[in-house]
Amino acid sequence: MAAEIIIILNCFRIISLWVMIKCSKNYKIILEDIYKWKELLKISGKNFNCFSCLILFYKEFRNLIYVRCCVFAQVWIKLFFKPLDCLSVSTKDIGGGLFIQHGIGTIISAKSIGKNCWINQNVTIGYKKMNWFHRPLEIMLK
Repeated sequence: MAAEIIIILNCFRIISLWVMIKCSKNYKIILEDIYKWKELLKISGKNFNCFSCLILFYKEFRNLIYVRCCVFAQVWIKLFFKPLDCLSVSTKDIGGGLFIQHGIGTIISAKSIGKNCWINQNVTIGYKKMNWFHRPLEIMLK
Protein backbone atom coordinates (compact mmCIF):
# COMPACT_ATOMS: atom_id res chain seq x y z
CA MET A 1 0.00 0.00 0.00
CA ALA A 2 2.79 2.44 0.88
CA ALA A 3 4.55 1.75 -2.44
CA GLU A 4 1.38 2.62 -4.38
CA ILE A 5 1.04 5.92 -2.50
CA ILE A 6 4.66 6.82 -3.25
CA ILE A 7 4.13 6.03 -6.93
CA ILE A 8 0.98 8.18 -7.08
CA LEU A 9 2.76 11.11 -5.40
CA ASN A 10 5.58 10.86 -7.96
CA CYS A 11 3.32 10.39 -10.96
CA PHE A 12 4.37 13.57 -12.82
CA ARG A 13 8.08 12.76 -12.58
CA ILE A 14 7.57 9.15 -13.63
CA ILE A 15 5.23 9.85 -16.54
CA SER A 16 7.52 12.57 -17.90
CA LEU A 17 10.51 10.22 -17.86
CA TRP A 18 8.44 7.35 -19.33
CA VAL A 19 7.44 9.55 -22.29
CA MET A 20 11.10 10.44 -22.90
CA ILE A 21 12.03 6.75 -22.78
CA LYS A 22 9.21 5.72 -25.14
CA CYS A 23 10.55 8.25 -27.67
CA SER A 24 14.12 7.06 -27.18
CA LYS A 25 16.01 5.00 -29.74
CA ASN A 26 16.85 2.59 -26.89
CA TYR A 27 13.23 1.92 -25.92
CA LYS A 28 13.32 -1.77 -26.90
CA ILE A 29 16.54 -2.35 -24.95
CA ILE A 30 15.09 -0.57 -21.92
CA LEU A 31 12.04 -2.86 -22.17
CA GLU A 32 14.40 -5.87 -22.10
CA ASP A 33 15.94 -4.40 -18.92
CA ILE A 34 12.50 -3.96 -17.38
CA TYR A 35 11.55 -7.57 -18.23
CA LYS A 36 14.77 -8.92 -16.67
CA TRP A 37 14.47 -6.85 -13.49
CA LYS A 38 10.77 -7.73 -13.27
CA GLU A 39 11.58 -11.44 -13.54
CA LEU A 40 14.46 -11.44 -11.05
CA LEU A 41 12.80 -9.20 -8.46
CA LYS A 42 9.42 -10.90 -8.92
CA ILE A 43 7.57 -7.66 -9.69
CA SER A 44 4.19 -8.09 -11.34
CA GLY A 45 2.26 -5.69 -13.49
CA LYS A 46 2.45 -3.90 -16.81
CA ASN A 47 5.61 -2.27 -18.13
CA PHE A 48 4.78 1.21 -16.86
CA ASN A 49 3.90 -0.05 -13.37
CA CYS A 50 7.12 -2.06 -13.18
CA PHE A 51 9.13 0.88 -14.51
CA SER A 52 7.56 3.12 -11.84
CA CYS A 53 8.54 0.72 -9.09
CA LEU A 54 12.06 0.22 -10.45
CA ILE A 55 12.85 3.89 -11.03
CA LEU A 56 11.57 4.90 -7.57
CA PHE A 57 12.99 2.12 -5.42
CA TYR A 58 16.11 0.76 -7.20
CA LYS A 59 18.95 3.24 -7.62
CA GLU A 60 20.95 0.70 -9.63
CA PHE A 61 18.16 0.70 -12.20
CA ARG A 62 18.34 4.49 -12.34
CA ASN A 63 22.03 4.32 -13.22
CA LEU A 64 21.32 1.86 -16.01
CA ILE A 65 18.49 3.97 -17.46
CA TYR A 66 20.72 7.05 -17.19
CA VAL A 67 23.27 5.42 -19.50
CA ARG A 68 20.62 4.39 -22.01
CA CYS A 69 18.77 7.74 -22.27
CA CYS A 70 19.25 10.96 -24.21
CA VAL A 71 20.85 14.00 -22.57
CA PHE A 72 17.53 15.62 -21.64
CA ALA A 73 16.34 12.46 -19.91
CA GLN A 74 19.71 12.18 -18.15
CA VAL A 75 19.24 15.68 -16.71
CA TRP A 76 15.69 14.70 -15.65
CA ILE A 77 17.00 11.59 -13.90
CA LYS A 78 19.73 13.53 -12.08
CA LEU A 79 17.22 16.17 -10.94
CA PHE A 80 14.37 13.92 -9.85
CA PHE A 81 15.75 10.39 -9.37
CA LYS A 82 19.11 10.44 -7.64
CA PRO A 83 21.33 7.69 -9.07
CA LEU A 84 23.59 5.53 -6.92
CA ASP A 85 26.80 7.55 -6.46
CA CYS A 86 29.07 4.57 -5.89
CA LEU A 87 28.03 2.82 -9.14
CA SER A 88 29.80 3.93 -12.30
CA VAL A 89 28.50 2.74 -15.68
CA SER A 90 30.42 4.22 -18.60
CA THR A 91 29.91 1.44 -21.15
CA LYS A 92 27.66 2.64 -23.98
CA ASP A 93 27.31 -0.69 -25.82
CA ILE A 94 25.23 -2.77 -23.39
CA GLY A 95 22.79 -5.44 -24.49
CA GLY A 96 19.30 -5.60 -23.02
CA GLY A 97 18.57 -7.35 -19.76
CA LEU A 98 21.50 -6.03 -17.72
CA PHE A 99 20.81 -6.61 -14.02
CA ILE A 100 22.92 -4.86 -11.39
CA GLN A 101 22.43 -6.31 -7.94
CA HIS A 102 23.60 -4.06 -5.10
CA GLY A 103 25.78 -1.84 -7.31
CA ILE A 104 27.75 -0.48 -4.37
CA GLY A 105 31.43 -0.08 -5.27
CA THR A 106 30.88 -1.24 -8.85
CA ILE A 107 32.61 0.12 -11.96
CA ILE A 108 31.37 -1.02 -15.35
CA SER A 109 33.59 0.24 -18.14
CA ALA A 110 33.91 -2.63 -20.60
CA LYS A 111 34.12 -2.09 -24.34
CA SER A 112 30.77 -3.86 -24.67
CA ILE A 113 28.46 -6.12 -22.68
CA GLY A 114 26.10 -8.65 -24.24
CA LYS A 115 22.52 -9.49 -23.31
CA ASN A 116 21.28 -10.71 -19.92
CA CYS A 117 24.40 -9.95 -17.88
CA TRP A 118 24.15 -10.01 -14.06
CA ILE A 119 26.65 -7.87 -12.14
CA ASN A 120 27.00 -7.92 -8.35
CA GLN A 121 28.46 -5.42 -5.89
CA ASN A 122 32.17 -4.49 -5.58
CA VAL A 123 32.98 -5.49 -9.14
CA THR A 124 35.27 -3.67 -11.56
CA ILE A 125 34.90 -4.55 -15.22
CA GLY A 126 37.10 -3.10 -17.92
CA TYR A 127 40.18 -1.56 -16.35
CA LYS A 128 43.67 -2.91 -16.80
CA LYS A 129 46.96 -1.84 -15.15
CA MET A 130 45.48 1.39 -13.79
CA ASN A 131 45.16 2.77 -17.31
CA TRP A 132 41.84 4.51 -16.78
CA PHE A 133 41.25 5.00 -20.48
CA HIS A 134 41.67 1.37 -21.51
CA ARG A 135 38.52 -0.76 -21.83
CA PRO A 136 39.72 -4.14 -23.05
CA LEU A 137 36.84 -6.41 -22.15
CA GLU A 138 33.92 -7.55 -24.22
CA ILE A 139 31.38 -9.60 -22.28
CA MET A 140 29.13 -11.65 -24.52
CA LEU A 141 26.31 -13.57 -22.85
CA LYS A 142 23.32 -15.28 -24.35
